[in-house]
Amino acid sequence: MPKLSIIVPVYRVEPYLRQCVESILSQSFSDFELILIDDGSPDRCGSICDEYASRDERIKVIHQNNQGIGQARNVGLDCARGQYLGFIDSDDWLKPDMYATLISLADAYDADIAECAYLKTWDGGRTERDNHSKQTLVIDGMTALRDYTRGNYSHVVVWNKVYRKALWDQVRFPMGKLHEDVATTYKLYYKAGRVVQFDAAMMYYRQRGDSFMGVGFDPQRISHAREAYAEKIEFFNQKGLRNLGDQAAVEANVYLAEAYLGVSKETELKSMAPALKKEFDINYRELVKTGRLAMKDRLVLGLFYTVPLLYAVYKRVEIGRYFKQNKVLRLIYEWLS
Repeated sequence: MPKLSIIVPVYRVEPYLRQCVESILSQSFSDFELILIDDGSPDRCGSICDEYASRDERIKVIHQNNQGIGQARNVGLDCARGQYLGFIDSDDWLKPDMYATLISLADAYDADIAECAYLKTWDGGRTERDNHSKQTLVIDGMTALRDYTRGNYSHVVVWNKVYRKALWDQVRFPMGKLHEDVATTYKLYYKAGRVVQFDAAMMYYRQRGDSFMGVGFDPQRISHAREAYAEKIEFFNQKGLRNLGDQAAVEANVYLAEAYLGVSKETELKSMAPALKKEFDINYRELVKTGRLAMKDRLVLGLFYTVPLLYAVYKRVEIGRYFKQNKVLRLIYEWLS
């Protein structure tokens, strides 16, 4: 039985698939099985997967009709045999020591989840600057969950982590839905007893205009996001975690604001903007009524509520990041939070 199962859904990534698979096979940690799910890809991805499987007995290939990334991952989950689980998107790639590092950290700290940072990279060779601290943080699951609800994308995604397999008992990705990570990872943090976070970039996250994450906003994506956030809010409220439910509601409203700005730029989608603004306004007033909205969130969301253009300017100049970089302003920023 392998110590680690690595699950990789594969769909229309022929130019990138070999780099992804090679980076996995080149890991310094070798006690793994690699499960490649060919999700009905119309290009040569299926045959490339079979080629690698014929060369390495650690690789298992599953061919299926296209069902979407969530269900492809679920198929991998159902046949995974490892003590730990990892997920990689088939257009990304790893540094050679990623899994050795994460497994070592999980074992050393008896953690249910071990996660690392990543670097964004673009076709043409540009990669973002690596400013990570290389520090290790060990926290309990509830502390990690509070950090998760503050919108740190590295906590939301599933592919920069290893998980104890038992965490996935009774947890699966939603079928046929986008924003499948948003709909899933918070449930794992809730179940985790201990989480170790290593702030070092151990993988590369490819930015593609034609990928699921690169297409921006459309009616289906917005609808699925609404569902995911509504379920998250309900989950926390049912568990008696009112503060986390409130923060999830803030996340949902931030998404509506971003969606409004996104569709406003597209001629064929502009008609959606008034309904998004109306929904935001209703939700914002309800959040204010609770009396529990943090001052920082009230100020930022209030910008959009009053004049959406002001919010767009705020996002563009990243005022929050500037506050955090200045010692005096950072204290004010943290106090407002």
